[in-house]
Order: sequence, then C-alpha cells, then structure tokens
Amino acid sequence: MLRESNSSLNSQDNKPTTTNGLLKTIAIVTLLLSFTALIVGGYGIFRGQAPTPMEVITPDGEVIMTEDTIKGGQAVFLKYGLMDYGNVLVNGSYMGPDYTVEALKVYTEGMQDYFAELDYGTKYIDLDESEKSIIRDQVINEMRENRFKEDENTLYVTEAQVFGIERVESYYRDIFTNGDGWGLEAGLIQESHLPKTDRTYVAAGDQLEQISHFFWWTAWLSSTERVGDEISYTNNWPYYEDAGNTMSYSAILWSAISVTVLAILIAVILYFFYSYHFGMQPAFTKGNKLFHKLNPLSFSCWL
Repeated sequence: MLRESNSSLNSQDNKPTTTNGLLKTIAIVTLLLSFTALIVGGYGIFRGQAPTPMEVITPDGEVIMTEDTIKGGQAVFLKYGLMDYGNVLVNGSYMGPDYTVEALKVYTEGMQDYFAELDYGTKYIDLDESEKSIIRDQVINEMRENRFKEDENTLYVTEAQVFGIERVESYYRDIFTNGDGWGLEAGLIQESHLPKTDRTYVAAGDQLEQISHFFWWTAWLSSTERVGDEISYTNNWPYYEDAGNTMSYSAILWSAISVTVLAILIAVILYFFYSYHFGMQPAFTKGNKLFHKLNPLSFSCWL
C-alpha cells in the first residue's frame, strides 16, 4: 500500500508542467542571447583594437620606437610584477599609479612646453590664461590627429610629439632609477637581471626605454581619435581636458540605454516571479497539512 502511494506521487512529480517548460525556454533563450552578445562583442573589440605600429617615425625619418620595443616594454612591466602595484588601462592593482593616466599627463605637458617655448620662449606654466588656452588647443589638435598609416603599419609623429615622448622616457627613467617615493623601490629594473640575448619577449636594448615606450603607446591610443571617428581608442578615457578627453556623446547615450534596459529587465523578472509564484514555499511549517494529505502513511510508517 505504501509503495503504491509513493509511486503515484513520483509519477505526478515527474509530469512536465507549463511552468517548467516556460522556465526552460527562458533559460535557453537567455543563454543563446548572452553567448551571441559575447561572441559578436568580442569580435567587434578585436576588429576595433588600437594598432601597434611596426615603426614610429619622426619628421626627420628617424625610427624612435618599434613594435618590438612597445611589446618588450609590456613584457618588462609584467616581468617585474608592476601589475600588482599599479595598472595600465585600468588593468592591474590600485596601490600605485595608473601608468596610462600618468604617461598621458607627462606626454601632454611635454607637448605644451614645446609649443610654449616655440611660440613664447618660456614654459607653459609661466604663460597667462589666454596664452595657455591657445597652446592647449594647439596641443589637443595635434595629439588627436591619427597619423597611423595602416597600409605601412607605421605611425608618424610630429616634433611636438617627439618632445613629449622624450619627456615620458626621461620621467620613467628617473622613476625606476630613484623610486617613486611611495611603494616603488629605487633601481627596480636592472639590465643585469636579463641576458643580453635570447630575452624571449623583452627586446634587445634598454629595458627602461622599452617600458617607457609601452606606457607612451597606451597614452597615445587613449588620446588619438579612431579613423573616421571623434573619440579615442579608449572612448576618451581617461578624462583629461588638456588632452581633449571629455565625456563623449556615445558614452552618455549607451550608459543611459544600459541603465534603462537593466531597469526594464528587473521589472520583467519581478513581474514573472510574482505572477507565476516562483517563490519557494516551506514544506514543513506549523499547521501545514499539505504533506499529510499527499502521503497519509508517512507518519504511521515512522512509528
């Protein structure tokens, strides 16, 4: 008798319901949409990523940077565990500086000093506000122009940009030689730590120069407009008015859309949750006789 009662209960429990079918459909559709968004979005990010130029060339035709030194600088950054101290493009730790933000500031100020000396014979900081405004606009226009030639895989830079690059190199040579006065010890990066050849990902030559090239490259891509667009490769991040990085219309638009969609989806989920009673009901509560009705022999079997 007990076996027959339990088998009838099991057959009822295993019977598919409309609610279960709806939940499975929602789960499958959600998974398909999520993975589709991930694949399409990932492909779009891959296609739209910032270029790493084979060569960076000055107006005089001198090669001052290569793809090997940029990627070598990234290898140096990782080799010395600097991602556990600071970060690049917001990837890493937050105990130290964001080297992209820092390099962009140094790079921009270097270009400002170049034009201030060229036009007024003094440093940018010594100019009055009207003169600073003129120099600031000049720097922004020059920085944001994309001089990368895709067919040549070459980046051409101006004299002012060369001055900014040299300022970045000088700054980080000092930082990694004397320390940053915070958490970075002096003399962290040493040539004696690596062999002269067979360095794997680190290019031949000065490691300090390579890591400076890497940091400058992140500053360049964050302040140079995409081809045919009015925003940088990082959507005008980091915010820095002197480099022309201000909040873009697309950032405001998509932020508003994402928040709106999130609110709508939460409302839809709550609607279905309470409309179809998806909440769990406790099986054993005081005065709950549902279990006794389904299986009247249960307590008699335990006695």
